[in-house]
Amino acid sequence: MPEATPESAGTIGHRVSVDGKRATVLFEGPVGDTKGTWLGVEWDDPTRGKHDGTHRGIRIFAPSSDSPTSSSFVRHNKVSRGIDVVEGIKRRYGRVEGETAGVGLDTMLNLKKEIGA
Repeated sequence: MPEATPESAGTIGHRVSVDGKRATVLFEGPVGDTKGTWLGVEWDDPTRGKHDGTHRGIRIFAPSSDSPTSSSFVRHNKVSRGIDVVEGIKRRYGRVEGETAGVGLDTMLNLKKEIGA
């Protein structure tokens, strides 16, 4: 199997979405004599893909599924990596400034009393 490159160290293992379908990145790099860099992904739905981590009979990566259609090669521009946890919390709950992050002083005092702090 091809070696992972230093550039791919931050991508391997990431969860991604392609056209609303979820997958895990297992490979990043060149594939055979094709041009450019590819991501090898294993789909959450093992019937979604086109192969099992091979290209023209050569094993590029090894998915955990035994399904012959568990994986695909996709281009970077086709995947969505979503947002990180901090950004998700900010979007969901908004950014709150201040020492108590928007929690009222009475509530803070009652909570301290309740937990014995």
